[in-house]
Amino acid sequence: MVKKIVVSLVVVLVVQAIFEICLVSANQLLVPRNMPLGVTGPPSPVVAAVAPAGLDLTSYEDQAAATTAVERGEQYGAYITGKSGDTLIVAPAKSFFGFIDIKAAFLDAAHKMGRPLTVKTVKPLPSSDPIGAVTGLLLVPLLIGGLLAAVFVFKAAGGKAAAPWRVAILVGYSLVGALLTDLICGPGIGAYSNSHFWPLLPCFWLITSAVTLTAAAIQAVAGKAGTVIVLILLVVVGLASSGGFGAYLLPVYWRNIGALLPPQNAIDLINSVLYFGGHNITGGCDRLPGQDPPGSEGCRCTRTCGHGPGPVGGPSARVESDPGCPGDLRRHAVPFRDQLHERPARPRGGRPAVRRHWILPGAGHGPEGHLP
Repeated sequence: MVKKIVVSLVVVLVVQAIFEICLVSANQLLVPRNMPLGVTGPPSPVVAAVAPAGLDLTSYEDQAAATTAVERGEQYGAYITGKSGDTLIVAPAKSFFGFIDIKAAFLDAAHKMGRPLTVKTVKPLPSSDPIGAVTGLLLVPLLIGGLLAAVFVFKAAGGKAAAPWRVAILVGYSLVGALLTDLICGPGIGAYSNSHFWPLLPCFWLITSAVTLTAAAIQAVAGKAGTVIVLILLVVVGLASSGGFGAYLLPVYWRNIGALLPPQNAIDLINSVLYFGGHNITGGCDRLPGQDPPGSEGCRCTRTCGHGPGPVGGPSARVESDPGCPGDLRRHAVPFRDQLHERPARPRGGRPAVRRHWILPGAGHGPEGHLP
């Protein structure tokens, strides 16, 4: 008996240590890392000064296109270069802490260069969620509830992972749990408006089902040890890499790990439905590991189209077109220095072109980072 107690406590200590390492290492230093930001207008020295700190720039045809991208949740913000002054468009609903970082960095750079800058806020956070915490808070009961359901059903089945009724029960529980969460957090507490009740219900059902079925699959393979594996994978590692404060504030490796697990994708889904009308709900698909160009240290592949470029600025850089991409947007991966001299081209058909520029986090402010 004493031996079992000691072994149990050792397991708990190991899980606790892993949780501390994961949670602290992932969230202790939240700074922009390859954070998507739209730009339009002539090359700006303000953008040249700020971008190497960790921004991934996308050039748009005009201010309307850039603003639309921000309003759809495709970009964390946009910088519009004007003749006598510039405009910074920000979306606190995308990431409150990302909004603070972007706003402070551009205001500071513009002030030092004597460049007038106006900040325009789109998609502000509601008074019921002033710092954007609701998205992450909604995830916790769905995650924990789904995990406990899978564990209890597994035990009720006598440890037989292949019980024929197990999947049906877990999916049914997921629907009931999703409805309960929606009723409590929406009409009950008022964490979000009642107009989001029905759009969020299938999202909660999908998230809970993903957790319960993932846990059930792991238990089917690992047996009783599957419970500990699920706890570490979905709760410890999953919550640490969920990106509740903004996925592009996480270290690149944590962001890539999170893209493979339900929690981060759940955060993206809830945020997109809650604040961006369901736009960009597949945004997490372009952050899978292995899609980053060599030498980019985790730069993202082209968004929406999903075409990953070759080495930055190398001979493999190319223009890609995808019939499934909205508006047939074409993205071109080029070094940041080329953005300082090139204007967006207009492809056939008169549709706005979008050109991708890869920015390495922590790059120095050398000659390539400033206007000549």
